Amino acid sequence: MRTAQAFLPARSRIRAWLRLRRPRGLDVVNTLIAGLIGAGIGSVVLLLSRLARLSQKLLLGIVFHNRDALDVTLELMRFAPGFLVGALACGVGFWLASRFARDVVDVIEANALHGGNIPFRSSLAFALLSALAVGTGASVGQEGGSTQLAGALASWVANLIKLDRRTRRVFVAAGAAAAITALFDAPIAGTLYALELVLGGYAVRAAPIVGAAAAGSALATGLLGGENQPFAAMPASVGPINFIAALPLGLLAAIAGIAMMQATPLVENSLRRLRIPAWLRPLAISALLIPLLFMVPAAAGSGHRTLTFLLNVDLPVSVVLGLFLAKSIATALSLGAGFKGGMFSASLFVGGCLGGLFAHLAPHLLPSATAPDGVAMVVIGMAAMAASVIGAPFAIVALAIETTGNLDLAPMAIIGVAIASTVTTMFFGYNFATWRFHLRGLSVRGPYDVGRLAAHHVQDIVDGSITRLHVDADLAAMTEATGRPSGLIAVLDRQGRPLNLIHRQALRMALEAAPERLEATGLLAGEPPPSIETTAPLNAFVRMLDRTNSHLAMVVDPLSGSFIGLAREEDALKRLLATMEAIRQDDLGPAPAARPERA
Repeated sequence: MRTAQAFLPARSRIRAWLRLRRPRGLDVVNTLIAGLIGAGIGSVVLLLSRLARLSQKLLLGIVFHNRDALDVTLELMRFAPGFLVGALACGVGFWLASRFARDVVDVIEANALHGGNIPFRSSLAFALLSALAVGTGASVGQEGGSTQLAGALASWVANLIKLDRRTRRVFVAAGAAAAITALFDAPIAGTLYALELVLGGYAVRAAPIVGAAAAGSALATGLLGGENQPFAAMPASVGPINFIAALPLGLLAAIAGIAMMQATPLVENSLRRLRIPAWLRPLAISALLIPLLFMVPAAAGSGHRTLTFLLNVDLPVSVVLGLFLAKSIATALSLGAGFKGGMFSASLFVGGCLGGLFAHLAPHLLPSATAPDGVAMVVIGMAAMAASVIGAPFAIVALAIETTGNLDLAPMAIIGVAIASTVTTMFFGYNFATWRFHLRGLSVRGPYDVGRLAAHHVQDIVDGSITRLHVDADLAAMTEATGRPSGLIAVLDRQGRPLNLIHRQALRMALEAAPERLEATGLLAGEPPPSIETTAPLNAFVRMLDRTNSHLAMVVDPLSGSFIGLAREEDALKRLLATMEAIRQDDLGPAPAARPERA
């Protein structure tokens, strides 16, 4: 038997088929657009990298990226004035950006609270200041500014073509993936980084879009002469001792990562207590950075060339220790003073040095025949430390493999990353991004779309049908209240503010027992339920009920304090669960359309 749809004209059936598959068709289009955006972002990031190197050439007379890491000799009379000029330019640029642009909204914060909306001008200023900071010689990475500008560009395109909230958040993640891909020539790591850190999960509908942006970025940077395998390393031996050594190395990386994250706000607070204006702090900290970087030039900038050198040359333990200390201190001073940039590259550098130190010290604790491989320890150290600081374990493992070309080290890197991530989560609870949010007073623990949940307020679930009874009511008013259908009665003062909540049946029994002795003050007996304003978010309402061990609250007007109605926990949970299910369905995509039955 043929269905009614089978008798429709061919054109109508085609339109019906397209309507059923419209979301999937849009995802295909969005994937193609993301690929083009990724190519554009890859080109922009490559341009920023070359701008940073040009700044180094103009200010310092040297490009660290083009020289062997430990074969750099700085001229103090050229380096110091150039660094001071660059630091002053960074401070003035920060002051101008704070006056003429909106506050920078991080890509994680944008996806968590703002539905993927990122102001473009402030992001562009941040990216340019980051390139200038690297060009000045400050010990920061360019990935902070690059991912910020990439996310802003992707958000701008998403708004331009009027994409919805879900897709705009995915585009922001795709922009970040393209930036990481361009910086490290690691499309797999870039894709995983965006899904883990910027989007907060491996969403089925998001993965193709994010992957397409990473692929487009890799293609563009490859054609434009981008860097290939920036940390290419010699082959490493694989043995059981390396797996065992990954355990304590992961623990040490977690300790170093936590210390590094806490050192940055320590420097920032110290400069604030000295009452140094924010725009002068880069110049003020130059008094410490110039002598440090002059003695250890390899700690300047992102340090990619130094890390490559460390992976391929067996350096003396004193040199590795000096690099470890100098880079750790220089990064904390630079970021704490306000130089714009990221801690991604610094965590890779410091972790690699930590792995090198561990490889040097292990033979003194173990028989020489079972000493761990030096290259393996450097790779495991850089991966474990980056996982502790950045907080994207699978992305970091992929980055270590792609950038070094050592696929055999993947199992050992996974062990080190797992230990470092677990210890950091247990004893610190933050990565560098969420730690900065915490210091700013934002309750953002990741990129999950809490802004969508925060859009629901108590006023959405208020039950206004509750019977109201004034505290000075007479016997007749009380008797009338017991005859109404509402099971609960709100006791109010003369201004309409809530005082208590009583059960209708309890009032009826009191009236039947001794109506002549029932006084108005009897309505106030017992512990009243908590009160909450109509504008409070539902998630805050649920937390308040859990804290007060209650299942409902009396809702009041935020201005007058007058009683509006009741809000129940079950209604709030239903609304929040429905929103979470809608988010999950957005991630999974629409169910396949049912095929029409055939005869």
